[in-house]
Amino acid sequence: MKGLDLALPTTKIVLGGVFVVSFIICRLAMWPFVTYHYTRDTLTALKSNHKLLEGRETYLKAILVCCCCLSLIQLFFVHMIVETGRKELEKLLG
Repeated sequence: MKGLDLALPTTKIVLGGVFVVSFIICRLAMWPFVTYHYTRDTLTALKSNHKLLEGRETYLKAILVCCCCLSLIQLFFVHMIVETGRKELEKLLG
């Protein structure tokens, strides 16, 4: 809603802070570990040539590529958050 940030500036700051902290925890701290383990397990499964993988190799490879691309996108998101945070702090301070 337009103007809500002007009506509730403290709420906007608190919610922005909660978002940044949760982003750092989930995307910057946890995501690399989850991606590493998923990648390791997927590559091990693909190398095993187990009969359960028949017809699923392409699917696993596609998810693996998407996971790696999402990891790269995290860097872009961090840049956006830092820039937005800097602009918001400048508006707040003066």
